[in-house]
Amino acid sequence: MRLLIPTLLAACSTTAFAAAQSTAEWRVNRADDHYDGVCNAVDCSLRDAISAANAGKGPQRILLPAGTYVLTLPADVGEEGEVLDEDANLNGDLDVSGNVTIFGAGVGRTLIRGSDSAHDRLFEVLAGASLRLEGLSLEKGHTSFYGGALENHGNAYLRLVDLTGNTGSAAFDPGAGGALANFGHMEVDQARFKGNRSSAGEAHFGQGGAIYNAGDLRVRDSRFDDNTASDDDDMGLGGAIYNRGKLEVARTSFVGNRVSVNGSGSAIANDNGATLTLSNSTLSGNFGDALSNGLRYSGRAGVAQATVINVTVAANEGFGVRNRGTLSLRNSLLASNHDESGETVQNCLNEGTYHYSAKGLLLGAGAGNCTGEVNIEDSKTFVSVLFPLAENGAFSPTHALRPRSPAIDAAIGNCPVQDQRASMRPRDGDGDGVAVCDLGAYERTKP
Repeated sequence: MRLLIPTLLAACSTTAFAAAQSTAEWRVNRADDHYDGVCNAVDCSLRDAISAANAGKGPQRILLPAGTYVLTLPADVGEEGEVLDEDANLNGDLDVSGNVTIFGAGVGRTLIRGSDSAHDRLFEVLAGASLRLEGLSLEKGHTSFYGGALENHGNAYLRLVDLTGNTGSAAFDPGAGGALANFGHMEVDQARFKGNRSSAGEAHFGQGGAIYNAGDLRVRDSRFDDNTASDDDDMGLGGAIYNRGKLEVARTSFVGNRVSVNGSGSAIANDNGATLTLSNSTLSGNFGDALSNGLRYSGRAGVAQATVINVTVAANEGFGVRNRGTLSLRNSLLASNHDESGETVQNCLNEGTYHYSAKGLLLGAGAGNCTGEVNIEDSKTFVSVLFPLAENGAFSPTHALRPRSPAIDAAIGNCPVQDQRASMRPRDGDGDGVAVCDLGAYERTKP
C-alpha cells in the first residue's frame, strides 16, 4: 500500500499556528520520545507536535516522516502494576484533545511503537477530540484496561494502518481491545490487525483480541489475522472483535483468530443489546465459534441483533454461526465448519430464546438447527463449491467459487454492488446470459 503525502510546508510556530485560518501543519524532525512543549523547524518530537496541535485552533496536520517512533516516557503505575492514566500528554500514551491528523510515509515505513519502559497504550482520543491516522503502523502498545494501541472517546479515523502485536491485559480487570477500544465514533478503512491480544485475570474475560467496541464503529476493506481473546480460566469473547455497541463490517476477512476454550466468537462476538451488520466478508480458519450473536455469559439487557449479507463462513473450528439473539442471513454460505476433531460438522446453531431467518443461504449438512435454500453434503465443500483460501488479487483473502458451484448465480433478491474484492456484482457466472449475484463473499466473473 502506498500513501501520497501532501507537499510539506514550513513548520509553524505556536503563535502563527493558533492564528492560522486554514489547516496548520507541523513536521516531526526527531524520533525520540522527547517533551518540552516546543515544536519548530529544528526541534519537534511526535509528542511535542501533538501538544502543539492540541493547543491550536481548527484542524491540525502532523507530518511524520519514515522512521520508528518509540514511546519511552514511562507512565506512573499502581500497586498491582496497572498503568495510571494522565491526559495532559506528558508521559505514557499520546493524548489527543484537539482536531489532529497524522500522516505517515506508509505502512511499514512510519512506525509508532510501545516500549517495555513506558508500558502504556499508544494513543488516547479524549471526549470531543478528533484523530485521523493515515499511512503508518502501530505496534506493541500495551494497556492494563482498554485499547492497547488506541482508546477513543471522541472521533477516530484510521486509513492504511497496520496494527500489530498490541495488548490489552490486566491482573484483576478485563483486558479489552488488544489494538483498539472505541467508546465514541470510529471508522477503519484498509487496515490490517495481526497478532493483537486481549486477556484478563480471575473473574474477568478478555474481550476483543483486536477491537473492543462500545460505541459506533465502521470497518471497511480490512483484514484480521491471528488475534486472540482469553483469560486465566480459558475464557475469551471476540477473538478479533467484541461488540457491545453498533458495528458495521464490509469487505473484510477474519482468518486464524482465536478464543480460548469455552469462549465465544473467534471472529466476532456480538453481545446482548448490540447490533451488527456484516457484509461481503470471509470468516475462515478461526478457532472457536466464528460468529456468536448473543452471549450466554453476558448480564447486559437487550437482544443481540445481527444481519449477515453475502458472507462466506467456512473451515472454522467450532460452529460457523451460533445464535442466541435475532439473526438474519441473506445470500450467504456456511459450510465445512467442524469441531476440534474435524469429524463433527458444526455449521449453524440456534439456542435459547432466539429469532432466526434465512434467505438465499447455502448450508452444509451436519449438526445444528438452521435452514437454507441450497443444501450440500458438507464433505463436498472444497470439491465442488469452494477453492481453498487465497488472496485472489485482493488485499484480504477469499474462497473463490469453483466452476459450476451451486453458489453461482443463486442469490435471491437484491445484493451489494461489489463483492469482498470490490469486484462488481452481479455477473453472469454460469453462462446462461443472465447476471445474478452469487452466494457468499466472492462473485465469480465468468463461467
